[in-house]
Amino acid sequence: MVNIGGDHWVAIAIDFELSLVWYGDSFGQRPVEEVTAVLDWWTFHHTGRKFTYRTLKVSPQKDGYSCGLLGTNTLYHFYLPEIYPLIDVARVDMERVRVLLKVAQ
Repeated sequence: MVNIGGDHWVAIAIDFELSLVWYGDSFGQRPVEEVTAVLDWWTFHHTGRKFTYRTLKVSPQKDGYSCGLLGTNTLYHFYLPEIYPLIDVARVDMERVRVLLKVAQ
């Protein structure tokens, strides 16, 4: 997870074998230069290769505060799609309560 502008979270997964950066923004925005510049430098520094960007599947955000929840779910879904389906945005409030209950337990 990477913070954009101090108030928005996006999901990022890096595939070193295929030289890919997967980027998922719940607002559907393309990767921003402040993030790609750091990722491009870091991946090249550690591998000597240029990485290509791809879009992660992410539930679309309909409010101003669910990016952390949706971004985390995006990463769960990316790695284990059979176990973690993408959140239905019509049920995002219920998902927030479910996560709260898990933390409380």
